[in-house]
Amino acid sequence: MAWAAEFSNVAAFFVGLLALLTPFSGRWLRSLLGISPVSVDDVADHLAKFLDKQWETELQQVCVHGQLPVRWKVIRVPETPIADTKHEYRKGELGQVCSAFLELEKKRMVFLGPAGAGKSVLATRLARDLVAAQRATGRVPFKVAASTWDPGKDMADWIADQLTHTPLQLHLKVRARPGRRTRLADELAENRVIPIIDGLDELPHEVRAKAIEKINAVPDAPVVLTSRTSEYQDAWQAGVYR
Repeated sequence: MAWAAEFSNVAAFFVGLLALLTPFSGRWLRSLLGISPVSVDDVADHLAKFLDKQWETELQQVCVHGQLPVRWKVIRVPETPIADTKHEYRKGELGQVCSAFLELEKKRMVFLGPAGAGKSVLATRLARDLVAAQRATGRVPFKVAASTWDPGKDMADWIADQLTHTPLQLHLKVRARPGRRTRLADELAENRVIPIIDGLDELPHEVRAKAIEKINAVPDAPVVLTSRTSEYQDAWQAGVYR
């Protein structure tokens, strides 16, 4: 009887200890296996907040001496289907480009202009406004430098690789659907981000057309691209005629 009572006390102690440690052991086991303990929706929200603060700082640095006047108008470059015809004559200021983007049936837009025209500033402002419109789009804007792109990769793979450089542990895996696990970065790049690719003209001449080809390989995916006008036209025509 005494032995049984002592055994019961010891067993109760270990059961209580196990119950106490279960949440921590589960978290440890998930980290050991490289599995994210949060959902893709939660990660998308965290990513949006993190990037929004980063872009806010960027805009403050650019506009330290006052609001930078960036104006835009929708154009149709010969032989390039850049603009939707119903928006062909539209124009506006810095804060109005988001509404124009959201009105597009296919959320695809190219910012063209000479060096120093404010393309990157316009892209950053659009990114911040799209964070506020995240519920309408279901996607998080993600601004990335075109110069980091190896056009040998598909656009989604490249975007996913760039997402893993953020301090949000997007290399962890998540159960995307029953029986399938994938990296958070891959799931976001495939379905939950709007890539804002800044500076196509910074890519070497011989790979710009390849980059546009990769973008057009997923014609329904939303994307924003910035480039100097002549470099974009050259790249487009090279892709058309090769």
